[in-house]
Formats: sequence, C-alpha cells, structure tokens
Amino acid sequence: MNVFVSYSRRDNEQTLLEIERLISWGTPYIDDLHHSRHGGDRHEAVEFALRASQEFVAVLSPSYLRTPWTRWEFGWAVESGIPMVALIGNSKLVPINEEMKYRLLNDLTALAA
Repeated sequence: MNVFVSYSRRDNEQTLLEIERLISWGTPYIDDLHHSRHGGDRHEAVEFALRASQEFVAVLSPSYLRTPWTRWEFGWAVESGIPMVALIGNSKLVPINEEMKYRLLNDLTALAA
C-alpha cells in the first residue's frame, strides 16, 4: 500500500526518518526523502505520488495549516476520497473522520484568505 505523507518542512525536517518508520503498514512517500527517485518537476512528482497513494497521512504541526503546499495536498486528498490519518505529536496516529476534514478545511480556507 502506498502512503502519502504530508508535512511542513519547517516543523519536521529532523523527524522525517522517524515518520517513515512509523508508517509500518505501507510504503510511505515523503517528498524530501523520495523526490530524487522521480526526477523532474517537484509538483509533478508530488502529484504522481498522491495519485498512486491508497492512504494520506497529515503530520499536523504548528506550520502545517499555514503552508500553501500542505493546504494543496490536504485538499487534494479530501477531493480524491482516499483514507486519511493525522499524525499528532511524535507517534499518535488518528483517523481523520468527516468532521475533522471539515474543521481542517475551514481552518485551511481561513488561513488562505
């Protein structure tokens, strides 16, 4: 199973390998660790990875909702309907239900305005 990991670089640079180890149920795509495998345009590589994923993990952090890139990734996952999980703190994985999607999307929209 391919798992797309969405995160803010600002908050998670030191923990990317730890995050990768947490995703024991599938093969994680973490852009900063795997982008060179696809070569070419970063946006294209991320979109390819999103399309190939069967699950989406949002690494929630202080900067996550403020970053246009992560807002785009999160919105794409919601639109695609793939299962979503939030990583909170260093190790707490929580399924993202419809109510949580709605709240996070509202926060994303408010921050983008």
